[in-house]
Amino acid sequence: MLVEGFDGEVDIQSVPELLAKLRTERKDGLGAFSLWGTNRTSLAVMIRGDLAFVYFFPDDEGNHPGYEPTGMTPPGSPSSVFFLQTCGTTANGFDIPADYLVSSEAAYTAAAEYFEKQVLPPAITWLEL
Repeated sequence: MLVEGFDGEVDIQSVPELLAKLRTERKDGLGAFSLWGTNRTSLAVMIRGDLAFVYFFPDDEGNHPGYEPTGMTPPGSPSSVFFLQTCGTTANGFDIPADYLVSSEAAYTAAAEYFEKQVLPPAITWLEL
């Protein structure tokens, strides 16, 4: 699976390899990844400490607005969290309201599920936009 992060794109061959990348590649304590399925879907994974934001794109042509998490906000989360995108620039970062946050562990589980089947990961409760 092609995975894009701050260090560019790499071809990941296994779930352990994917999880190692997601758990360790950081810029100023933040992680940002795009996982590209062979079926034209993708999963964005943004990490900040124990918090994460994931977003599922069901096609790469923009015909569907996608899915974001709902109802999984970790206890004690701030009202919003700033995340970077894979370009790594603060100017292209964004704040995500607490309602759409998940734990980083839930994000890692979703990424592993996506790697295996390239469908909407069942580890996340999704809101279809």
